[in-house]
Order: sequence, then structure tokens, then C-alpha cells
Amino acid sequence: MENVNIVLHSAATVRFDEKLKMAIAINVHGTKEIIKLAKEIVNLKALVHVSTAFAHCNMNHIQEKFYSGTMSGENAFKLSECLDEHTLNILTPTIIKGYPNTYTFTKVLAENVVQQSAQNMPVTIFRPGIVITTYREPVTGWIDNMYGPCGVIVGIGSGVLRVFTGDMDNKAHIVPVDMCVNALLASAWDIARNKYETPPIYNYVPDADNMVSWRRYMEDGFEYGCDIPMRKSIWYPRFTIVPHMWQYHILCFLYHTLPALVMDTIMVIIGKKPRMMKIYRKIHKLSNVLKYFSSNEFRFDNDNVRKLTEKLDDRDKRLFAFDMRDLDWTNLFRVSLYGLRLYVVKDDPSNIPESIKRYERLKVLHYTTLGVFYALAAWALFALVKLFL
Repeated sequence: MENVNIVLHSAATVRFDEKLKMAIAINVHGTKEIIKLAKEIVNLKALVHVSTAFAHCNMNHIQEKFYSGTMSGENAFKLSECLDEHTLNILTPTIIKGYPNTYTFTKVLAENVVQQSAQNMPVTIFRPGIVITTYREPVTGWIDNMYGPCGVIVGIGSGVLRVFTGDMDNKAHIVPVDMCVNALLASAWDIARNKYETPPIYNYVPDADNMVSWRRYMEDGFEYGCDIPMRKSIWYPRFTIVPHMWQYHILCFLYHTLPALVMDTIMVIIGKKPRMMKIYRKIHKLSNVLKYFSSNEFRFDNDNVRKLTEKLDDRDKRLFAFDMRDLDWTNLFRVSLYGLRLYVVKDDPSNIPESIKRYERLKVLHYTTLGVFYALAAWALFALVKLFL
């Protein structure tokens, strides 16, 4: 412990649908234990608690400051200890009222624990936006999960995900993981060098001078995805985002449920295990979890992050690049798609020519199927009209 100077606390459960008892144990009590441990470090220079920019998503304008939650972290932990998991699950909607899920609720509580328990310590709170692939380091496009928009892109590219709910014109508060880590390290450096009366908070999100919408994210994804399609995609990738739930449910039935039933029926007939309905149940669960964030617009202040950038000299700005004003979104989207294909889907670059041929065949099949469907629909409508005339 004598040789430890900096503590970066990013351990958390990031499942939006995590059981409340588990979320409190990991995100709230875990934070309290880390602070307790940090107090024993003799030469502690910096303690950085990693929260999330969306912790206070019950507000549309989120500043770089502490906010009070509906209860304290200590009371939440006592409540979790007193009640069994079944009872707590029943009471969860009431307890987290005002927050969309247990994740954001417990991240607010964790910030409260930092504010109350880490007084007189060199501590800061780092709130990243939606973290996606790397931009440059250690390799371009690297990622090892399918959380959030990365999972959506993989679902679209595989031809499985075809409809989602949200507002395409909302800002996409996404950040590449390597730039995020650089900003995290810079925040530790800053708190180690300077004394603050109140722990500084850093909202690490795209800068207002260089932002993109979800529409741009999806359009670029389609454009670049045509050049590097997935080898095992089951259908030609097409995608629609609708703002209203009634539209979403209708299109889900047409684009997801009906094709899944047809494919599963075929699988049963040929003696194989049906799996499409199971996949779509997971997709619809994901859609339900993400709809709050895809349908609402948020505005973040990031003045502290801007000031932090200016504190670095030119050499450190190059070594620890995290200024989102300098980000080339076009290049990021290109390397992200390539990285998702390589590191998540496990498609080797050597099969891109073969994948393009398959992509073109699926395109022909897709539009042929649509043509047949519309022809049959027109014939049925004509026959119905003729019947009543």
C-alpha cells in the first residue's frame, strides 16, 4: 500500500436491468469499500470514481456538479440489507421512481457516497458518455463487447435488427474508449496536482462544437457497412428508427416477429432447433431498456473537461489526446465498423470480397421478396375491391 498513489475506481455492474440488491451491493457498497480502502493509503494522490454522464438522466441539462438523489447511498444499502431480494424486486419501481433503471439509480447513489464519505480526500468524479470502440490506441477500432450502439450496429449488419424506437435527430453522446481513458488519467493528474474545496466533476462527452446526431451515426454506418459487410449476415441490412411506440410495435411484428416465425418453422421442418424467436425476444428486451435514452435529448456542460485540456502542455496533449473538438467522426465511424467486424463478429479481413458477393445476393433476394409481397398485396386488394363492386 505504501507504493500506491492513484486509485481508479471503475468497477461496476453496467446491466440496465440488474436486480436492485445486486446493483446496490456492487455500485454503492463497492464504492464505499473502495473509499475505505483508499483512506488507508498513506501516499494517496488521487482517487477517481468513474460514474456515467447519464447518472442524472432524469434531468435534460446535466452540469458538472453534485446532485442530490431520492435517498442517500447509506440508506439504500440499509434498505437492501433489511429486505430480501424478492420483496426488493417488487418494490424496485417505487424505489427508483424518476430513474429509468437500477443502473442509473445506483450510480447516483454512488456519487452521493463519494460526496459524503470521501471528504478531505483528493477525489474526483469522472462521468463518461456512451463508450464505444477505440479511435487510435492500442489499435484502431478495438472493442470486446456489444453494449449500446455497438450492439445495435452488429444487429443491423447481421440483418437481424430492422426497427428501433428513438429520435434520429437527438445528439449521439458517444466517446471512443481510448480518448476516454486519456481524459480519465488526466483527471487523476489534475486532482493530484491541485487542491479543490469541492471535488471536481468531469462530464466527458462530445463537445458542443463538434457533435453528431444519431442520424449521422446510422447513415455513416450504412455507407461504410456496404464496403465491409458481415460474412454471416442472415439478410440484407435495412433499418428504421421510429419515434412512436405504436409504430415500433407494428413494424416489430412485420419486420421481426413474422420473419422469425417463418424461419423457425422452416428450422423445425428440416429437423433443426428454432432460435430466431429467442433472438428477437432478447432484441426487444434490449430495445425496451434503451428506448429512454434513444428517445430523450440531453445537454451536458463540459467546462471542466475543456479547462483540463488547456492545462496540458503540447506534448501531453499529443500523448494523452482527449479533446473531443479534434475528433474526426467520419474516421471514427469507419474504424469502429472495421473493429466491430474484426474483434466482435470475428470476421477476418480476408473474407471481405466473399462477403460483398453474399451481400449483393442478399440485396437481390431482399428486393425480389419485397416485389413479390407487394404484388400479392396489390392482387389481394384488387380482388377484394372487385368482390364488393
